[in-house]
Amino acid sequence: MKLIIHLSLVITLCVSVEASAQNLVTNPGFEIFSPCPDNIDQVNRATGWSAYLKTPDYFHNCANDTLNSAVPKNFLGYQYPHGGDAYAGFWTYSSVAEYREIIGSKLIAPLKVGTTYQVSFWTVFSDHVAYGKAATNNMGIKFSTIPYSLTTPPPINNSAHLYAKKVITDSLNWTKISGTYIADSAYQYIMLGNFFDNAHTDTTRVWPTPAWFSYYFVDDIEVIEAQSGNIDEFDENDVNILNTLSGLYFTILNPKAKLIHAKVYDVQGKIVDEFEMRNTQVQHSIETYPSGMYILHLSSGAAKVRTKIFKN
Repeated sequence: MKLIIHLSLVITLCVSVEASAQNLVTNPGFEIFSPCPDNIDQVNRATGWSAYLKTPDYFHNCANDTLNSAVPKNFLGYQYPHGGDAYAGFWTYSSVAEYREIIGSKLIAPLKVGTTYQVSFWTVFSDHVAYGKAATNNMGIKFSTIPYSLTTPPPINNSAHLYAKKVITDSLNWTKISGTYIADSAYQYIMLGNFFDNAHTDTTRVWPTPAWFSYYFVDDIEVIEAQSGNIDEFDENDVNILNTLSGLYFTILNPKAKLIHAKVYDVQGKIVDEFEMRNTQVQHSIETYPSGMYILHLSSGAAKVRTKIFKN
């Protein structure tokens, strides 16, 4: 039996040296803080970020209280960051009320009207027995020309500039939500959360209890001016990775037969394997790998896909 990991919109842009490709998100990976978090409900300790609605949370490995805000173990689950040392988290749904948590920040520079931007963020579902009873869709990004706050929260009006149309159930691998957006206003602020009400939000129950709640972690947010060299070349149907339960091999499905360069890194960031493929399917052995977790990087032109693989 195979464990199939569908990589929906898990696309990472190459880093560009051009000034116009600057990431406009302040503190995009929540790495910078003041001071270190020591409890839940402290997203404002991530430099540049604020709570726009309710009580979103901040997690960093500088924290030593595993009951609340530490990384990887904290009040909402056990999760390593997508990159670096930190991430944020918030509720996206409650079946007993229209409960949402939203975070926001001022962009480094306003969006330019008529300009195309590559917009993305990484997210992972927390299947915590108390707060991750249901997975949802609609996790997304919304831009604004004005700042919001806890006293003047943003509206939940069933619209966002980028959002996940599929329910995200993966609580192990980070999923990237990515797309292009042509700015129609000189937006100065970015927000993350679920901006759709319960009637317009799809759910998948994980724990069989009467009340449903949904919680997600987020990391590595990007808003980059798109150019010919940095628009994603993969789409959500281009690549799938299958990792067997035995951990003896993984399979890369490449239905469009693109030239793909693959690298496998261990958890210390050392390259342990490297190969290229152009076939529609490649089964790659990991029998000689030591047991543990590895990061598989696939690149094709300017686009990259990254996911975790495991050897038992």
